[in-house]
Amino acid sequence: MTHIRILILIILLWFTLFSAQAQSIFDRPWAVDYYNNPYLAGESIFGRSENAVGFDWGTDSPNDDIPNDNFSVRFAKSGYLPAGVYRFIISADEGFRLYIDQQVILDAWDDNVPGQTLGRDIRLSEGIHHIQIDYREFSGEAFIYLDWGAAPPDTEAETLIQPEHIVPESAIGTVTVTANALNVRSEPRIANNVLTRVQRGQQFPLLDRSTDGNWLQIAVDSATTGWVSAAYVDGSAASPISNNSDLSGVTLRSDTRLFVRVRPYADSEIIGLLRAGEVVPIVARNDNMTWWQIRDGNQIGWVSAQFITLSPDVNPARVAVVE
Repeated sequence: MTHIRILILIILLWFTLFSAQAQSIFDRPWAVDYYNNPYLAGESIFGRSENAVGFDWGTDSPNDDIPNDNFSVRFAKSGYLPAGVYRFIISADEGFRLYIDQQVILDAWDDNVPGQTLGRDIRLSEGIHHIQIDYREFSGEAFIYLDWGAAPPDTEAETLIQPEHIVPESAIGTVTVTANALNVRSEPRIANNVLTRVQRGQQFPLLDRSTDGNWLQIAVDSATTGWVSAAYVDGSAASPISNNSDLSGVTLRSDTRLFVRVRPYADSEIIGLLRAGEVVPIVARNDNMTWWQIRDGNQIGWVSAQFITLSPDVNPARVAVVE
């Protein structure tokens, strides 16, 4: 009877942890950064956490250190979402962009139309997703509201396709983001040229350096390259990273210097580090194969599927699924 009770407690604990994890994106707050210019340029003046995106500043500003006009705000959060169709509706004055997994979903950044509302339904796969809203105000009234959640049943929507991550053959090393959040720009200078934002602990292939050494060009994914300030990354020059390897067995290889994490989330606690080219045994994977659980020495942790190469002997259908 004692063994049965223990087993029941273990099952209940597992179910509780899984349920909490499955609802994590709704439970997690938004990370909000405020800028004293309308271009998200430079470092934010201050940041804080918010439970929702719903603000009406009128003709005032969000903070004494922010001007009443000509300011910008970035909202971001990451977490687990079950597969399904989701509806996103934004009302704002003035410009805004909504990104999901670094892809533009709603775009009114350059419209400068007072008080407009845009919406879109999008089908998302199960797994970890990143949501980001960029907002800016030039003059007059200032407000932004986001309404989002599961769309009504049987809603037809376009599927968001995740870009495939391929390590460029031209990579000369890797960089690890050391700032809490870092703008990726289209040119090696500060201007109205922000492509996306990357987070602390993420690693990316290093492609090039500016002539003064102050900017580094990175490959964010197979479709996006941009420049980041060298002051906010830890970079290591190395030989070009190969996409091929003599892998065998149920193993994977790290394509860059890669953090090992406690859970399959980009903001989970870091417990280890794989060197570029290091081969480790696979323990399990998550359901949509965006994260793989590995054994690194005497500990077990998770690595992102974006930065690894699987052995040709790996059959995902025979790998245990853990969430």
